Parts: sequence; C-alpha cells; structure tokens
Amino acid sequence: MPCRANRSARCGFTLLEVLLVLALIVVVSAIVAPSFRGPLETWRVRQAAGQIQTEWARARSTAIQHGEVVVFRYQTTTGRYFSRAWQLGMPLPVAASETTLNESPNNDSKVPRDSRADQRVYSAFRKDESKSQGEPIAKLLPDGMVFVEPDPLLQPQADGWSPPIAFFPDGTTSSARVVVVNDDNRAAEVTLRGLTGTVRVSEVSNLETFLPLR
Repeated sequence: MPCRANRSARCGFTLLEVLLVLALIVVVSAIVAPSFRGPLETWRVRQAAGQIQTEWARARSTAIQHGEVVVFRYQTTTGRYFSRAWQLGMPLPVAASETTLNESPNNDSKVPRDSRADQRVYSAFRKDESKSQGEPIAKLLPDGMVFVEPDPLLQPQADGWSPPIAFFPDGTTSSARVVVVNDDNRAAEVTLRGLTGTVRVSEVSNLETFLPLR
C-alpha cells in the first residue's frame, strides 16, 4: 500500500506481502534445518558417551575409596544403566587379568581368576552378602539414545541386565566395551581397559563401524 504524503498516515504491508515473507521463511528453514540436525545429533551421541565415561570414573573411585567391588550394568535397546556395590545374587563379574573363571573352594559359585589376589577379591565379593540393596535405581541416557551390545556372544542375564562390568578395590576393572546409538544410527563406543581402568571414547560414526562383520 503506498504511503500518503501527510504525516498522520502510516506505511504498512499488505496481507499478500506478509504471506510471501512467511512462505519464504518456511522454505529457507526447511533447507537449512538438516544442516543443523547433524551437528546436534553428533553432540547428543558424545554427551551420552561422556555420561558413561563419567559413570565409570565414579564407580572406580567408589570401589577404591570403600574397598568394595562396584559393578556397572545396562539394558540393551534402552538407555537405562546403574552402578552399585556387588551383592549376593548378582552375576559375578570377570576379573581384569583373565576372562576364565575358577571354582570357589568354599561354595558352588564361581570367582574371577586373578593371579594377584583371588582370595582378596572373593572376600570383597562376600563382604556385603548379608546386606540387601533392593532394586537398583536406574539412570538414563539422553533422550533418543540407547545401548547396543557390540558382542553378539554376550546376552542379557536372567534379570534383563547386561553382564556386570566390575571395578575392583585395587583400581583394576573388567575390560569392556559399550556402544550407544541414536535414532539415526549415529553411535560412539566407550572402552574400558582392565589393568589400568583407562576409559576411551571413540569418534562418532555409523553404528556398523562398531559391530562385528557378519
């Protein structure tokens, strides 16, 4: 609409002009939005992997400070996980040095084979046998993030949780790898080195990068 010459008149836009501007904004947003989604999803995957890295560091520190075995477990296809002191009735974790198990001389369960201190580790396992901790309080990964089991030979236990990843009082841990993935199959791998307790987070990549070839 053209402006009038007198001062009291105000310039404005027609309805058609407003609709054209809005349509242009919608088109530009549709073009630009995907370019922002990629970095955002990558950041979310990194955040989830960093969350596991922090949880493992906390579990290792707790094991050392309190002189007890702490286990980390998670549920595949969900974002649920927890860390807690090992207790009677839980699957026994694997020691850092080897993945084979020795029979315990005192009962029919198995204890990790650790050439440094089998009996000391077993004593740590039995430390809280009489103390029930109830159901674990699960934590959650960021929205849209879930765990994927990278090793097809490792199946969830009878209680629905993963085999335990252990953190021992001497600072060693189970050797482990965990993969977190989002809806777009963008994933990251978090690995734990048993003898040193060192945690490494991979670069974000396609999920297939972290799964065995079939």
